[in-house]
Amino acid sequence: KAKQDKADSDLPMYRTALRFGAVVMLIAGLAVIVTGDMQAKLMFKQQPIKMAAAEGLVDTSSGAPFSLLTIGNLAGDDPGSVKHLIEIPRLTSYLATGDFNSEVKGLTQLQSEYAAKYPGYEATPDYLPNLAVTYWSFRFMIGLGAFSAAVALAALWLTRKHRVTDKSWFSRLAVWAIPAPFMAASFGWIFTEMGRQPFVVAPNPTGSDMVYMLTQHGVSKAVSAWEVGISMVAFTLIYAVLAVFWYRLIVRYAQEGAPQVAEPEPSDDADRPMSFAY
Repeated sequence: KAKQDKADSDLPMYRTALRFGAVVMLIAGLAVIVTGDMQAKLMFKQQPIKMAAAEGLVDTSSGAPFSLLTIGNLAGDDPGSVKHLIEIPRLTSYLATGDFNSEVKGLTQLQSEYAAKYPGYEATPDYLPNLAVTYWSFRFMIGLGAFSAAVALAALWLTRKHRVTDKSWFSRLAVWAIPAPFMAASFGWIFTEMGRQPFVVAPNPTGSDMVYMLTQHGVSKAVSAWEVGISMVAFTLIYAVLAVFWYRLIVRYAQEGAPQVAEPEPSDDADRPMSFAY
């Protein structure tokens, strides 16, 4: 009973914290949309083959659609088998240039252009990134970000007009939503790094310096695969242990609730006139 009474007394504080977090999430989400659109337009200029892979755009087209769902061989060795099942007309062209009718180069044309402009050591170098990883990491990044914004909107709606929500489904959803922004950021990094392949230093098609480096030429020969594997396992274990401690502390303090703040006791000292000495 005492624990329930304390939880009820903490509700106004939790409601304020929830609404503050939801507002911050929405503002940050809008900022990500604006900056993401700016970066996407820049990437279409500087790394067009990455963005074509992200859209699953095989053939050059004007008014290129945005694919929501694609089937076919996304392994990268047969881009011609890629088929869009669900798409938004002309959206890719707008994301690329701000014009719904602009031309966007596809993977087939870009592969030929890259092979001619950036020769490698192979007779016919393959400059297509892994289509499956690039395509789906791009969508998971966007989808998880949109999911986080939707949870924030739901939080503001359910706590409007000084309400305190008791919806059990929202409580469970809010817990599952905690890792969503972190996962969205992780998928964004996966998209950035995998979509740049096979380059470790991507060339700038609009520049004339011809500075670029293939990943296979940038790999250190002094570090073995065994050493890299040990480092990855060690870092994973360290962060796993830290995650366990973090989780236990979060659960502990959440169950304890807000700390009790004692009211200051009134002073028994009589009022005295202030005096100064020089």
